[in-house]
Amino acid sequence: MEYQYCKKCLNVSSRPRLGFNEKGVCNACQWDAAKKNEVDWKERWNRLGKLCDKYRCRDGSRWDVMVPCSGGKDGSYVAWKMKHDLGMHPLCVTLLPQRQTEIGRQNLENFKKAGFDHIGITPNPQVYKRLAIKGFKEQGRPKMPFVTGISTVTMNMAMKFNLPFIIYGEEGESEYGGAMTQMNTPKIDREYLVKYYYSGYDTAGYLGEFTRDELKW
Repeated sequence: MEYQYCKKCLNVSSRPRLGFNEKGVCNACQWDAAKKNEVDWKERWNRLGKLCDKYRCRDGSRWDVMVPCSGGKDGSYVAWKMKHDLGMHPLCVTLLPQRQTEIGRQNLENFKKAGFDHIGITPNPQVYKRLAIKGFKEQGRPKMPFVTGISTVTMNMAMKFNLPFIIYGEEGESEYGGAMTQMNTPKIDREYLVKYYYSGYDTAGYLGEFTRDELKW
């Protein structure tokens, strides 16, 4: 197999769904250029403000938006902007990974200490481990239970707390070179998640294993 590298960022063609234009520039760099040259960010900000007005709790007596946040750059930034620039009252939620690094744990703690309400979800570690083995055997992806979980935990928690407004961080397919490197993107729904984030593997019933005592291989 012959690898191709982006002429601008050295992104490599072994990345799933990465594409290149006639100049050898990857679709992640093309998307980056489009954001800088084709998006009216002032208009986007105004639209976001109006959307927040629809859900904002004026007296601060309850949460009015949910933000999935692991303590990393994108979720933390979104939560900060929502709270301090848009006057919202975010509830942040995290699905903890199978093995949290020390710097990851510290980043998340620092984020919470900055003044954010936060819920951390820790699945049964024994089941987490078994599902990781299952994902590795079937797909070569030991992180499959985590990848699947971060797509569903937020929705479940939003329903639990009756929060119809969820705002996410970066969309990885567009930011790093994947399927959605275009301005008029389709909505991110279950079909999209299965096709791209799960690489075509339908995970229906997969997370249900978290509630069972044993896995059936």
